[in-house]
Amino acid sequence: MGIACVPKSASESWLLSDGQAWATLGLNNLKALPNEPEMIWGKRGEPSANHPHQYFKRICQKANIPDNKYTRWEVAELSVIKKKCPNSFTAFQKAVDKV
Repeated sequence: MGIACVPKSASESWLLSDGQAWATLGLNNLKALPNEPEMIWGKRGEPSANHPHQYFKRICQKANIPDNKYTRWEVAELSVIKKKCPNSFTAFQKAVDKV
């Protein structure tokens, strides 16, 4: 099972949106999460950049969990994304609801 999505930048931007989900997974410093996850961006291949893939990887490290598909599934299941990603997720949800 997976999730089909077309976020504004990358699916990890949605997965960085819910502090409560990350707290459940062991992240102690919720201030490490972006305030506007839809707006983060940077060079994809640069580990210190704010590209969603890199940002997600660093948050996983801070939470002491692996950066893999199982973590992504778990974060997605625990997350309420719409609140922090109103631009891209709301449009996605409306499109899915029509199907």
